[in-house]
Amino acid sequence: MAEPPNPDAEEKPLSFYQKTEAALKTTGERASGLFAGLGAKFSEARESTTFKTVEERVGTMVTTVKSKVTSSRSNSTQSFDEALKEAEAAKKQAEGATPPAEGQPQ
Repeated sequence: MAEPPNPDAEEKPLSFYQKTEAALKTTGERASGLFAGLGAKFSEARESTTFKTVEERVGTMVTTVKSKVTSSRSNSTQSFDEALKEAEAAKKQAEGATPPAEGQPQ
């Protein structure tokens, strides 16, 4: 004999989805509050003298590195095109200096 349909069977999936939705909503609200709090703390930290000192030192270091990289490039005595031409000439000279392959006239 077939059993009559169970009305509670339809309520269980609906109840499950409602509980899941509520849990996700709560989690989202908590995460939002957490990030807002972290943002406020970070803004507060940026105003501190320690953060400003570190920020200034990092900025000075970056400027120093940039100037060294730029000056090392400007001290180059050869442009890229000149270096390329020199490399091609050396390659052709090396190819011309190799003995001819067998069967090739000298």
